[in-house]
Amino acid sequence: MSDIKQSNVVAATEVLDDPDQAELVESLNFRDATKYRLAYRGKLYDSKAVIGIAHGLATGTYWGAKDFSGGMSPGHAAHTLQQLGFFIDDGPLFDLTRITIDRTHGRPAPYQYLVLRWAIARARAGAARTARYSDVRQELSDLLRPYAIGQTAPDPAMPWLALRRSNWWDLETPPEASRLTDADVRRLDLKGGLTDELYRRISEQSEFALAATEVLDHLIEEATATAPPSMSGPPRGGPAGLLLTWNPDHWSWTSDYDEADYDNAIATTALGGVVREGWSTRRYRDIKVGDRAFLLKQGDQGRGIVASGVVAGDPEIRPHWNGSGEQQRRVPVDWDVVLGPDQLLPTDILEDELPQQNWRPLGSGITIKPDVLRQLETLWSQHLAGLTWPDSTERKPGSGGQGITIDPLKRKKIEDAAQNRLMSYFADRGWNVVDTRFGSPYDAVATKGPQVLYLEAKGTQSSGDTVFVTRGEVRHARANKGRCVLGIWSSMQFDDNGEIDTTAGTFRILPFEPNDDHLTPTQYVYLLPSGDESTSP
Repeated sequence: MSDIKQSNVVAATEVLDDPDQAELVESLNFRDATKYRLAYRGKLYDSKAVIGIAHGLATGTYWGAKDFSGGMSPGHAAHTLQQLGFFIDDGPLFDLTRITIDRTHGRPAPYQYLVLRWAIARARAGAARTARYSDVRQELSDLLRPYAIGQTAPDPAMPWLALRRSNWWDLETPPEASRLTDADVRRLDLKGGLTDELYRRISEQSEFALAATEVLDHLIEEATATAPPSMSGPPRGGPAGLLLTWNPDHWSWTSDYDEADYDNAIATTALGGVVREGWSTRRYRDIKVGDRAFLLKQGDQGRGIVASGVVAGDPEIRPHWNGSGEQQRRVPVDWDVVLGPDQLLPTDILEDELPQQNWRPLGSGITIKPDVLRQLETLWSQHLAGLTWPDSTERKPGSGGQGITIDPLKRKKIEDAAQNRLMSYFADRGWNVVDTRFGSPYDAVATKGPQVLYLEAKGTQSSGDTVFVTRGEVRHARANKGRCVLGIWSSMQFDDNGEIDTTAGTFRILPFEPNDDHLTPTQYVYLLPSGDESTSP
């Protein structure tokens, strides 16, 4: 099977989807898979059929059902696909396709699929496995309403109860209960959620969570002929722009993720680090992981853009920032540039240069128009290039420490190049490598049989004697000693076209086992002592 490449596998799925190729597929005599299926772009394929056709596309000789085996042993179909980097379902994703949905109104109702997508997003956000119906009823009502197939809004109690017949759902019912109805869900306030095993897999395995979400997306699209609201997964069709707002007159920057407050965020990103923070957003249905985010500062202390980053996860339900006890949707963002209030890109300039965008929104989380996003990236880069940086934080390329690249476009190219080089290093040596840089304290995970390695990539224009690591990265590496690897591409250079010169610099692979002797604190959080006398000037 060594002749088969990833491109042959993708082409094989296209053959299986093409009605005009039915005669070829039937001639190979493949039967329906009993256990292992390839999950690709939300659809499931018999792993043997894929390999048999892929071999024909690669060599001209198509394999039939009797020519090879389809299991997970080395050299078998499912194992080969996994080694090529594809996700193999061993049953749970197929179970999703066997859920019986309601067709009372003559149209398929995707409500159960939507509730499962919601449950997956909760699990990935670290929420409890189960929830009482009354606690989530309104949230589910809002989720289901756009998909109503009748004259009235969908009742979330219906899918909450119906999912108990699937292998994905755990409904906690009283021992004496029998023949439950939707009314019983409301009356008994039944707790529901993913099963223990699937909750664990969704929480711990980002690749499985993504595959499950894509299958559900496809099922929803089939049922409704419309694209579902995005809750997770990588961006499709390129990143969009999200404009978030912050008014320090109402809320001082404090962290959802134990990473940094505003001053620490400025210092951390100035040294080349990334700070994760959740931000309130009124728009959430179409936000995708990898979307570009800009933070617009408002209020009496100056107005303008003070930060840029990328969306790092699905919108989450968190306590409102005002301390009222209410809940709100917050989207996690990895901020790679955070400026001080005296360094912001003023709103006046934004309005003069990009008048087609509303730069004084009433709420946080509005779409940046695609044509504006392209121009804003250029304007932002020019603004950053014109700033003066303190000598205490600036490191020039060629110095010993990890170099600072404030230009977000150049920084992104450096980060992506280092990530791709590290992933390729392990993929070329037979490892299955999955990109996990969004939503995880490591950049990628590499597996080979029972072996698991967590990969952390660092790119720098300096000599790379020191690199910046976050608190989360250190915490994860210490908890997984012996399984974390650091790939450092140092002395990186740009060519005359502004692209990474792949022939320049030095690439090193080394164990990532941070201890206190190898860590230098760049800033501290000082907890003020209580009980001291205070004086006023």
